[in-house]
Amino acid sequence: MGNCNSSSFIKNKKMISIFSFVFAVIGFTFSLYFQTMAYWGLSVSLLMEWYWLGAFLAYFFSLLSLFLNYIKAKRANKKKLDIALIILSSFLICATVIWTSFIIIAWQSGM
Repeated sequence: MGNCNSSSFIKNKKMISIFSFVFAVIGFTFSLYFQTMAYWGLSVSLLMEWYWLGAFLAYFFSLLSLFLNYIKAKRANKKKLDIALIILSSFLICATVIWTSFIIIAWQSGM
């Protein structure tokens, strides 16, 4: 299958910033649409499982992006594109966590 191991992947500096940004966008997308996922179930018992799956995926991809941002920020040589992607990813991570938490708290309080 080729020579693809995790240490060579992590050493690829360009890919860390790009994957971090992509994961932040995926997490942000789940945060925007996870409350509508509650209506995907075929029965009443499956409705909220999709809701919580969407919320979990929003948090998961945000944490994954945060981890990759941390790895990239520790590196000494960063280009302007890397810094821009770290800033954009950080903004999307914050927005994802705040929005998802707000929706969950509002839903739990019965709004």
